Amino acid sequence: MAPGDSIRTSGGIIVNFYNRFREIMFHWRPRFEQRAIARAVLRNNDWRGEERHGGWPFNGTGMDQEVVLTATAWGWEVTIEGTRRPEFDYPKYFPSPISEVQGAQYVNFKGHCSGTEATLNVWGLFEASRSPTQSFWDGIPVCPWMKLPRNIRYPRFAAQIDPEANEVVRDCIQRLNKRQDDGEILWAPEPSTGSLLQPVALGGWHGASNDPDWDYSVLLRRDLPTEDLCRAAQVPDYIIGIWDLTVLAHQLRPQFARRCRCEYQELPVPCPTNAYALLDREFAPSWWVPIRKGGKNINTAKLPQWGDPNGPERTSWFMSTGKDSLEVLRDMDRSNDGNVDMSEVERYLSGQESFNMEWYKYSKRRSPCRLVNGQVHLNHTLWWFTLIDRALDHEWVANKPADLRKVYVPPRFERHAELCRAILDGRG
Repeated sequence: MAPGDSIRTSGGIIVNFYNRFREIMFHWRPRFEQRAIARAVLRNNDWRGEERHGGWPFNGTGMDQEVVLTATAWGWEVTIEGTRRPEFDYPKYFPSPISEVQGAQYVNFKGHCSGTEATLNVWGLFEASRSPTQSFWDGIPVCPWMKLPRNIRYPRFAAQIDPEANEVVRDCIQRLNKRQDDGEILWAPEPSTGSLLQPVALGGWHGASNDPDWDYSVLLRRDLPTEDLCRAAQVPDYIIGIWDLTVLAHQLRPQFARRCRCEYQELPVPCPTNAYALLDREFAPSWWVPIRKGGKNINTAKLPQWGDPNGPERTSWFMSTGKDSLEVLRDMDRSNDGNVDMSEVERYLSGQESFNMEWYKYSKRRSPCRLVNGQVHLNHTLWWFTLIDRALDHEWVANKPADLRKVYVPPRFERHAELCRAILDGRG
């Protein structure tokens, strides 16, 4: 933002001005319960320069009153309901360009933007102001993988979804997109469920035995009903569910702050720009491997829980998916030496009709550590589930007492691209 640029929001909304390092250069937070406006900066994970003077300028919560925050050469000027309020002005503590604003309802650029400022992302109660003829998608960038040629865009070829269920999903997405285009909601596939794999990996969940459902999160304006949100849309053995329904009030949830345009069977879908990183976290770095069955709860955060006899994995139906995962991993281990190396992963993938080897070849050149860390995770899971299998006497049933929590050792992933390339080339 340049001097003279401004954002407009409601009095009860938290506003954050971010630089490209996701540091907050200006934090504006109305605290109704304390009758004060907190202003501060967040630098290197440390809150600094907090100011609270000025009192409470709003009637009630301030949700129906306008606030304008204008950038200046020295900081920010504050105008409330058309009146300048210098007692709330805030200085610029660090000379760092603003690349994202969270909490704005309208943005007004007085001058020309350049460099990183030209990609300013604005999120708030509504999207940045657009004319009635514009679509929501006009202001959303294309996701990184969508820029690739179709033959190397996805690690898989087609979605493994029942045709009847697929029509329900498509109808739901079309309805959600219409309400989003009308400025009523913001929605996105829930990143902690397999639904994000559909538009990112194209087809099939991490394990074919996963629940066949489509989960999404939605932010809804407080004055709007929840009808037509696909909450109850259902066909036999297939449910479309709202994973998280949040009424737009004081701030937005992080998963809605940075989205891009992807697609589900040629329908536009709002995906998180960091979808690959989210899948690494939620499904483990091997998310791109089409495990035929199993694959539930084997990410690096949940793997240790399999050693706890009282944990959610060991006391529920998840036990059967653990056994299924072990069977698939043992099938990958063609040499039967208890180790899944990279050549065995490649051999397994080449035998999967659903897997796109052209994506694999492209990733081998451009993202070698994605492939290596996927193999590391698969091999680590094989080691861990083999230990559990022995402790359970090969009987994967709930509530068996074997406790392996002290035995677990976390995997070590590789971050250096050259070393990953050497491993893929057989030199590491």
